[in-house]
Amino acid sequence: MSEKRPSSPAEPTLVYGFDPICGWCFGFRTAVASLRKSLAGRVRWRVACGGLVTGERITPIAQTREYLERGMVMVEAGTDARFGEGFTKGLLAHGTWVSTSEPGCRAVLLVQSLEGSDKALDFGDELSRAFYGEGRPTDDVDSLERVAKKTKVDARRLLEAWSAPGAEHQTWQAFSKARAEGVISYPSMFLDRGRGLEPVVSGCLPADEALARIERSLAS
Repeated sequence: MSEKRPSSPAEPTLVYGFDPICGWCFGFRTAVASLRKSLAGRVRWRVACGGLVTGERITPIAQTREYLERGMVMVEAGTDARFGEGFTKGLLAHGTWVSTSEPGCRAVLLVQSLEGSDKALDFGDELSRAFYGEGRPTDDVDSLERVAKKTKVDARRLLEAWSAPGAEHQTWQAFSKARAEGVISYPSMFLDRGRGLEPVVSGCLPADEALARIERSLAS
């Protein structure tokens, strides 16, 4: 699952380590939107997913409720993000939804493969907002269809690919590749200039600080 257009040697790629069920990625949404505007025409983008919630971390969300509630307080204190009642009083309060990264990341990576990185960024941003703002599960077909339509992604094509035999396996392969490249925390950003990924941003930084770090790396 990779972006369908190759990168130009003269145009570095900014790789965004992202997971739609990462609370700090939700808090980083405004910064990413600002960075996309500030860096327009200067870098290409690629979304990379290594899978935040995999293996033994895949559990009913009730089992991590206290951890998530502490994290939400920190995210809201440090960013302009606000968690909606659809999540706090719906998905989280009910507690039965099984938290797992793969289905949502599968959708984001498929959008990137089918329609390019700009659409993947749009789709991933809206999927994160739908999850934490409205409590819409990232493994629910109706949720994915709604997000696709809102971001002008071909919903039928996406859902066919998302449900296809082998799609889940491809996502796990993408996770392994991203982790091997160093994408192991979220949010994170790297520059790709054809000699491996260069770490640039780690964690949910203010947009101006993230931009300053990217600018320094671009100038080096």
